Amino acid sequence: MAAHLGAKGFALFGPHTTPDKVSIEREKFIALQTMDLKLLFADRVYALIKSSIIN
Repeated sequence: MAAHLGAKGFALFGPHTTPDKVSIEREKFIALQTMDLKLLFADRVYALIKSSIIN
C-alpha cells in the first residue's frame, strides 16, 4: 500500500514471489530479491537503503 501511495520504502523478497508479480517497485519504493534469505546480510540491505532511500 505504501508503495502505491508514493511513500519511500523497501521490501525484501525471497523465492516465493517476485516484485514484478506484486507490482511494488516505484520511484521511491524499491525491492531487493534473493533466492536464499539466509544469504542476505544486513550490510547489503543497509547499502540499499543508504543509496536509494535516504538520498
